Parts: sequence; C-alpha cells; structure tokens
Amino acid sequence: MLLWGMGVGLARQECADAARGGARALARGEAPEAVRALVLAAAPRGATVEFSRDGDLHRVAVAARSPGPNGLAFPVVARASAQVEPT
Repeated sequence: MLLWGMGVGLARQECADAARGGARALARGEAPEAVRALVLAAAPRGATVEFSRDGDLHRVAVAARSPGPNGLAFPVVARASAQVEPT
C-alpha cells in the first residue's frame, strides 16, 4: 500500500513539474507544438495536455493516471499558469 501511495504522489509531482515548465515556456513565447512535446516528455506516460490563455496569462493542465491496478489507478491533474513575459 505504501508503494502504491508513493506512485500516486510521484505521478502528481511529475504532472505538476510538466505543467509549470509548459506554462513558463508558453510565457516566453515558445511555439505551442514545441511546448506540448516538452510537457509530454516530463509528464507520466499517457498524459494529456491542455493549453488556454486568459488575457496575458497562459494556463497549462496536465492529466494522467497514477500507476497501479485498474481499481487503484487514480486520475491525477496538475495546473499551472504564467504571465506573458515582456519581449
């Protein structure tokens, strides 16, 4: 049970790191296709990525399933936002 709990926490942290990195990259003005590749490389396998923009705020959401058998694999989601950086 402890290993399962650690797996859930690790998946959540990977999603959070990927979302933060993606939001920062979008705020710097990097291309969305490149940012998507960057986020998916840092996220757990099978993750999905969503981008949105609200004024000068870029938002990134990363969703995945934690490791574990079907009944114990939980969905984990992390969101991050970053303000557009001046150029």
